[in-house]
Amino acid sequence: MRISANFVSLLLAFGSSTVLASPVARRACAVKTQRKAWEDLTDAEKKAYLDADLCLFNTPPITKIPGAKNVWDELQWTHAAQAGYIHFVGTFLPFHRYYVRAHETLIRDLCGYDGPLPYWNEPGDVGALNKASILDPKTGFGSGGNGTAQCLTDGPFANVTLRIGWDLKAGKEYCVYRAINGRFFNNAAQKNVDKCLAMATFNDAWRCIEGAPHSAGHGGINGLMIDVALSPGDPIFWLHHGWIDKLWWDWESRKLPARLTEVPNATVADVMDLGGEYVCAEFV
Repeated sequence: MRISANFVSLLLAFGSSTVLASPVARRACAVKTQRKAWEDLTDAEKKAYLDADLCLFNTPPITKIPGAKNVWDELQWTHAAQAGYIHFVGTFLPFHRYYVRAHETLIRDLCGYDGPLPYWNEPGDVGALNKASILDPKTGFGSGGNGTAQCLTDGPFANVTLRIGWDLKAGKEYCVYRAINGRFFNNAAQKNVDKCLAMATFNDAWRCIEGAPHSAGHGGINGLMIDVALSPGDPIFWLHHGWIDKLWWDWESRKLPARLTEVPNATVADVMDLGGEYVCAEFV
């Protein structure tokens, strides 16, 4: 329980960490957790993952965030509290890598999840978003809204309740709502991914990744997912950002180890290496 609480608490300081003159040393991890594309999971693995997320909705809060009634509220609040500092800045990619890791730690520590952490292979669904396996009402995250924002009526999250607002208080309760937009989702096209992977510097890479690829998943799902602060309320958020993290790692992997030390910040440096001590993961 202490480890999980620390992950949530440390996220609050991550966006405002102090810049140092030189990178810190990275440490390796012993056993890496695996990350797999959603479509490569078995139905049993998908159910186990979805059940773990539902578990967070039913797990009492572990911090003192005002108004939070469960761990899911705390995760959403943490992103909302830093929304103005973790987007359109260089810490966008490192913060969200650590944020995805925090979510993973919570479902493993608090809910007993022991499967691979899934990500959404978005280019594979360009041109056919409505048929994406991730939106399957039985084995996926539910569908919801064809251009018009509406609460989920199918899938495992149709009846969950959210309450964190822009004022960081627990106010009027609301649902997970979507408004699927296949045209906007076309930003996830492979040509846009390839453009980002070809960037020569971190500054150019993160700007590119935060552009078309990042906007694709948020704008394609639409609804709550286009809310820059509260989008983690939709469970699809985590698979979208799992893919964004993969794009960053694919870019880093093209020039290792040089690209692990391109951002001279002590806290950021800890998560630059996907296989380092703090994240300790690998894409398979």
